[in-house]
Amino acid sequence: PQSGFRINGNKVELSKIGNIKVKLHRPIGGKIKTCTIKKSGKQWYSIFSSEIIQVVNKKPVSTAIGIDLGLESFATLSNGDNISNPRHLKKSEERLKEVQSKYSQKKSNNTKRVLCNLHRKIANQRNDFLHKISRTLVNKYDLIAYEELDIKQMVEGKFAKGIHDAGWGKFIGMIKYKAESAGTYAISVNPYHTTQICSSCGTLVKKEIHQRSHDCRVCGLSLHRDHNAAIN
Repeated sequence: PQSGFRINGNKVELSKIGNIKVKLHRPIGGKIKTCTIKKSGKQWYSIFSSEIIQVVNKKPVSTAIGIDLGLESFATLSNGDNISNPRHLKKSEERLKEVQSKYSQKKSNNTKRVLCNLHRKIANQRNDFLHKISRTLVNKYDLIAYEELDIKQMVEGKFAKGIHDAGWGKFIGMIKYKAESAGTYAISVNPYHTTQICSSCGTLVKKEIHQRSHDCRVCGLSLHRDHNAAIN
């Protein structure tokens, strides 16, 4: 972190370092509080945090959606729509194993650079996907209800790699701050029994993890278990 810095056009003046030319992705608003210099592979980044005082009036709720996050589909919406899971890490896994194996045999700078670039590409793909989906949902709905998941505990199980690859935590964070900025609502819902309870009549319909269908013996509702959870 830099305590002494100043932005001058397309340059950042850093104390004890001097002027460094930067590419600003967008204008920086508010009062800049901190500047952090970060290296990723051969790339260097200046990360600014700023204080913005903004009063956003909340909009009346006329459209609402529930989201059930998953691995089979990235998300199932309460209107029945599915958002496919792009599985960015899984798609690049073979290439990653190949490069990692090469690097373990001979730790050359060139192989290390290739490995860093590949990890950065996967992270960028994931972030781009999450930004686009969260922006689309916030623009379309005045209220978004999502599961209050204990992701830290969930990534300790056998689905850890898939959950990391999906980026659930980052996605929820994006929805929350974008909704706040847009004057809409993002609310967490206790996930307890949202999959088991029938969204039509409220009957408890117990299911094992491998059972993908919700079939209510009381009211006859039959739909995918994730759709049922999203409605709840």
